[in-house]
Amino acid sequence: QLWSEKYDRKLTTIFAIEDEISGAIAGKLRVQLTGGAGQALVAQQTIDPRAHDFYLSGLTLLAARGPGLRDAAAAFQSAVKLAPQYAEAWGALAEAQALYPDYDLGTMQAADPIALASAQHALSLNPDLASAYVAQGMVYKDQWRWAEADRAFRRAVSLAPGDAEAINQQAQSLLAAGQFNPALAEIERAQRLDPLSPSIGTTRGYLLMILRRYEAASAQLQLTLATHPDAVPARGNALELAVIRHDYADAEKQARLLAALVGADPDVLASLIQGIADPTLRDAA
Repeated sequence: QLWSEKYDRKLTTIFAIEDEISGAIAGKLRVQLTGGAGQALVAQQTIDPRAHDFYLSGLTLLAARGPGLRDAAAAFQSAVKLAPQYAEAWGALAEAQALYPDYDLGTMQAADPIALASAQHALSLNPDLASAYVAQGMVYKDQWRWAEADRAFRRAVSLAPGDAEAINQQAQSLLAAGQFNPALAEIERAQRLDPLSPSIGTTRGYLLMILRRYEAASAQLQLTLATHPDAVPARGNALELAVIRHDYADAEKQARLLAALVGADPDVLASLIQGIADPTLRDAA
């Protein structure tokens, strides 16, 4: 432990407290974090603390993914309703909206325009906001606009090199473009920053599976599912991996667990696995 301190302040001064704490850490570590002496480490903003609370709640839901993405977006929308100039909330809203198609919460045709609009509005408030570039890159990736996606993600990571979500999305774009080894290097960098992220763990497991590193893929997916048993993409990848490895007993188990998560008939999914395992059952499957 290098630094600790206690702060008793009124909630209305939350951003001043952030600046004070940042200054205390910088002084303790003797690291010069800014270009000029006395420069504020946290931008002073007049933002309703209730909006900041909505923003933080939304970030938790955004990280968890799944159906909670709609609640994340609602939290960010509540934040910008209270604080229309809150660029970070607009950027996070754009990220949540860009993820809708990946979680069956909307079509690309419906989600992409609103995500891009939120990202553009965020950039109009803060042209150096990494999350807005991340959201743009996610949309461009889904539209196979590879060069534009690459530029957006590179810009995001240059602005926020410690942002695990930016690196995660950059890795997923490389994966989608078929650049598997570079994608693995990036997703492992993201995982070092955020080791418990279900999205990052799922993506790493899938990449290892693509690269036929099956033992490592299995270990990663088991770890992700141990901490996030409701992670549908991870469960789907575990099912696919079991089929690839001809472990049909585990595949049927994963199929039933997946069915419970997505509201499908477990017997239907189980019969599919049985048909893969036994040619005589394929007509029934």
